[in-house]
Amino acid sequence: MVKVWQKLFFDGRLVATDNVNPDFVMLAQAYGFEAFSCDNIRDLPAAVERFVNAKGPILADFRTVPDICLPMVAPGKGLQEMFLPGSITFDDEVMPEMTGDAPS
Repeated sequence: MVKVWQKLFFDGRLVATDNVNPDFVMLAQAYGFEAFSCDNIRDLPAAVERFVNAKGPILADFRTVPDICLPMVAPGKGLQEMFLPGSITFDDEVMPEMTGDAPS
């Protein structure tokens, strides 16, 4: 969310928002946990089934598409001026799919 605010309201000046997560699947496996990643919608039903039916500790890394979280109120604006779904986009950028970026 911070990255979105910086792009929308602070002329795209990005500061300290390019977070990179560790490989949580490998980390969990190093500790002996069952772990897997799901990075596309076709595999989602099977991944959820595997996760909820696990018999022991498990970590599921579900990758999501970064998006703008709405409704949103810009800095210094009132609630009556909030952005609602469909009212704001990144026109100059196609939102990346399944990048694995840390939540922002």
